[in-house]
Amino acid sequence: MDFNNQEFDAFAKDVKDALREVCQKYHLKLVGSRISYADVDFDLKLSFEKDDDELEVERIRFERDCEYYGFLPEDYLRTFEYHGRIYELYAFIPRAKKYKCMVRDIETGQKLKMTDRFLLIEFDRDYDFY
Repeated sequence: MDFNNQEFDAFAKDVKDALREVCQKYHLKLVGSRISYADVDFDLKLSFEKDDDELEVERIRFERDCEYYGFLPEDYLRTFEYHGRIYELYAFIPRAKKYKCMVRDIETGQKLKMTDRFLLIEFDRDYDFY
């Protein structure tokens, strides 16, 4: 095996294919893999999540992360109007520097990123302006 990006892309695909049956058996979904390598060795990190109802997983993640961003668990799927469209708050992007909140248009399903500052003001919440 040559240690290069092309070879590792093929390796990652083979790993995903090999794990498909195991994931089905345990009701899991492979959501990411990351390979880092040197001249003669490599590390492979695999990330899984429950393969249950997608909205249930989404809600659990929201409730887990919401207080960190100044929101409450009941803000999950809370709606607001923006440029004449109705959106709902459904997720956060932990590594984002500015646009930390994910919202979607309830009519079209289009997803947008927004700042937590904008939404906290929109939801009439105190915001610690740093």
